[in-house]
Amino acid sequence: MRRTAYLGLSLALMMFVLVIAPAPAIFGQAPAMKSKAEYDAYNAAYTEKGPAKKAELSETFLNNFKDSDVSFRTNAYIMMVKGYADAQNFPKSMETASKVTEVVPNMAPDKQAQIYSIGMDSAAKSDNIPKVIEFGDKVLALVPEDANTLITLSSLIPERLPTDEAGKKAALDKAEQYATKAQAVMQSYVTQFLRMDSDEVEDQANLTVRFLGEHFRSVPEPAGCGVALLVLLFPTRRRR
Repeated sequence: MRRTAYLGLSLALMMFVLVIAPAPAIFGQAPAMKSKAEYDAYNAAYTEKGPAKKAELSETFLNNFKDSDVSFRTNAYIMMVKGYADAQNFPKSMETASKVTEVVPNMAPDKQAQIYSIGMDSAAKSDNIPKVIEFGDKVLALVPEDANTLITLSSLIPERLPTDEAGKKAALDKAEQYATKAQAVMQSYVTQFLRMDSDEVEDQANLTVRFLGEHFRSVPEPAGCGVALLVLLFPTRRRR
């Protein structure tokens, strides 16, 4: 099924990117809580294991500590949106994801993109393709080379085409543009692998590319919109 192929592809892509993504450097002094009440509220949300309760506690923290440092409010917002998604309360996950700039206007763009990505995933699991496209476009406005979003949109846009010919052509052109950009981004990932010397990383790279290739083949046309060819074009590294 298309949705199964999309979800499997997204998982494989995330695994692939995590292998090559460098760990972020941490500089400067960590922010401090302003009171014990603030710490207790944040810690309750942070340590909660149940996703629905975690979302609830995170929302309580956001409502009660509006002057908390942006880093804590950012983390709480991510925990809230993800908690609703993990609890399969997809409407609430999408609703809160769409309001992120209202609640935490000074959130870093990459964190906003992370939240919109969770909203996009919730929309996909709800079979709400217009919302998938809406959230995906927001992600790409902040992170234009987000490969997972590019592949998701290029695969799903053709599933809900306008009825008029002009609108249909515009949608397919947009999907093709995303597919072409995804190819370039994924090619750059593979190129990074090709420059690595570790045999272990090399084996993981080739395995992941083959895995992605199988998932691309499982996306039927026109949903793939040419995306099925992307990974098949990637070279794999030969051992010396």
